[in-house]
Amino acid sequence: MIRRPALLLGLMLAGCVAPPTAPSAVLPPLTAALDAHIPPFARWPYQAFSREAAVQIALREWRAFGQPVVYPNIELPEDEEREEGLWQRVGEYWWLGLDPRWREQGWTGVHDENGVVFPASEDGNYAWSAAFISYVMRIAGAGSRFPYTPTHSDYINAARRHSLGLEPGTALSAERTPAGLLRRAADRPLSGPLRHRGRNPVRLSRCDRRQCRQRRRDEAYPGYH
Repeated sequence: MIRRPALLLGLMLAGCVAPPTAPSAVLPPLTAALDAHIPPFARWPYQAFSREAAVQIALREWRAFGQPVVYPNIELPEDEEREEGLWQRVGEYWWLGLDPRWREQGWTGVHDENGVVFPASEDGNYAWSAAFISYVMRIAGAGSRFPYTPTHSDYINAARRHSLGLEPGTALSAERTPAGLLRRAADRPLSGPLRHRGRNPVRLSRCDRRQCRQRRRDEAYPGYH
């Protein structure tokens, strides 16, 4: 069941070394940046971030999980992230997708940050879909242009700010999707855009429904920019 960069600051602090004749009274900051755990090919990166790279990495991971297809309101017969070989893979999403400031970085498909196995009934509290998105963007070479996070709303909001011109350096943007195109995209998703559906149905009041209709007209879906 697929379920959350102060980089520049870290680099700046790492470069602030006191002169040899003036030893510091406190330990200096870590010389490694917050992304020191990331492979060089993705950290530098060797090649510029691209939509195609993100898509192919996501497809590779989909194949590793047996290419499952999930339909609305239908649960998969088993939680594959709890299987041997796959819970470790989910751990890599957490470890590589986030930086050391997040306690979730130590999670896996079955363990919390202390290595304690959590029951399957608690899977929802360890949802890793946002970590997966962060992992894909990180390995695809997005670098500091993506807000690596265990929470979907963080990168969705960043995409919206990018589309408004407030964060021009962000590697994704929110795009308004016409209703007709949205219906077609439901059958034939485009290569790259992300579409999101809530995990549980929500009962709406009359006022909420009116707001929801307006929201649907202006719905923004984050897509790789």
